[in-house]
Amino acid sequence: MVRWQLARAAAGDFADAQWWDGKDWNADIAAAVTVAENAGGDCSLRYDVAMGAWMYATAQTGLVIGIADNVTGPFRLEHVTGDREMASAVMHDLADQPVDEMRATYVETSSDRTDLIDNDELYWPRFVRIGYEEAAE
Repeated sequence: MVRWQLARAAAGDFADAQWWDGKDWNADIAAAVTVAENAGGDCSLRYDVAMGAWMYATAQTGLVIGIADNVTGPFRLEHVTGDREMASAVMHDLADQPVDEMRATYVETSSDRTDLIDNDELYWPRFVRIGYEEAAE
């Protein structure tokens, strides 16, 4: 995970990046650690006020949701869907949502060029609702 000073980044200055090393932020990229396993380049990260936790979502062989108390993790796997239609999905967003559910948007894609041209089911926006459950005491 990387961060920049807001004012500098807003001005287009992305020098002096700080990397999370597992304990603190520092300038050494070689010391950076993985925050969310297999998050991929198309993951979505947001803070969920209702849960009081950070959430990331990514599409792998289905929708994968991770939850952590801190933005730096560690993220624990909380929800996975194995829906076949999502086997080649690209994650778009974890949307702002009502207190009782999470919404994610994604599109299905393919790495097969023929599929990309011939399959008119690809690249249409899809939506998933995931309800929260109270933890058993």
